[in-house]
Amino acid sequence: MEFFDNLIENNSDEIKDEVNTIIEEIRETAFKLRTEEEIKLYIQNHQFALIEYKKNDSICKECDKVLYFLETNFQRFTNEMLVISDLGKHSLFNQFADFIEEIKHAIKTNFNERLFKHIAPLIEPEKCKYCTIHFVSYVSQFWKNWLSDCSLSINSLKEDVVISFLISQNFNSPTFFKYIVSEIIGELHQEDNPYVQEQVLLSYTKRFSSIPIKIGNPFSPEYPNIKPILDEWINIEIKQCRKKQKKYNPEQQSILSKGVHKIETSMSVAQTAYLFKLLNKSGIVTNKVQMDILHVLSEKFCSKKTDQISFDSLHNKYYNVEDRTKESVRELLENVIKSIE
Repeated sequence: MEFFDNLIENNSDEIKDEVNTIIEEIRETAFKLRTEEEIKLYIQNHQFALIEYKKNDSICKECDKVLYFLETNFQRFTNEMLVISDLGKHSLFNQFADFIEEIKHAIKTNFNERLFKHIAPLIEPEKCKYCTIHFVSYVSQFWKNWLSDCSLSINSLKEDVVISFLISQNFNSPTFFKYIVSEIIGELHQEDNPYVQEQVLLSYTKRFSSIPIKIGNPFSPEYPNIKPILDEWINIEIKQCRKKQKKYNPEQQSILSKGVHKIETSMSVAQTAYLFKLLNKSGIVTNKVQMDILHVLSEKFCSKKTDQISFDSLHNKYYNVEDRTKESVRELLENVIKSIE
């Protein structure tokens, strides 16, 4: 790469013209190449060379300009696993800097520290020590998609909503996968009954299956996509539950006591689940463990249609709320307000 060596030898007054000359020469040569494979090899060879030459302080900025040219004009021919130019990184990150700062504050305030730690690469991308083109492109696209989703407003951030969105964006970080799994295991450990454990797992299966996956590259190309490995893990756990069910004596532990008094409601299961989700969200019901709320509803509530509200159904509708359910509960609450004398 003789022209890069010339950059080092030239004095500062000549460097600017030299950079323009290099860019023009790369452009002309690339367009003369016959196949896409030849262009790809040519561009990527220059990427490698420029990254190495950037280590020389005297021409670091000039090499960065040429790298940025390659990334913007020959994007599909570049090696996305190589480090991005400083200009490219700042250009993409600056688009969302203010918005990310707001999100960061909201998540730090409302979510537990463990989740924040796992999604920190998205919220604090500037701390990335080795930012590849792929990483910066993914983060940029992630926040574009977030902004286009009107339901994800900062004021109404909920952990389950954020997790579902992360799954939809194929955020397949191994630590994030372990976080989801640990949360599910935490719920399972609250139950000794393998039949109830299976209901919890089936509810998660329904919840995850309803999440649409965005078409595009995953966060970590070297790892599997997030949804298939979650499905695989849940299926393995369901099989384990069914093995335990063969040895389980349901008479040893009764989920519902005979003759227990219940509150009868005219609401559907979906309406009941969403109403109590709202009560928890607004701080009226203060249980920190969502499972406790669902168990009480399952044990102490019934509707005119059924004497027993399925825990599985409650769990599924608590985390997967349909628009028509939201509207019907809104009307229900408006009628309650009108009844106040």
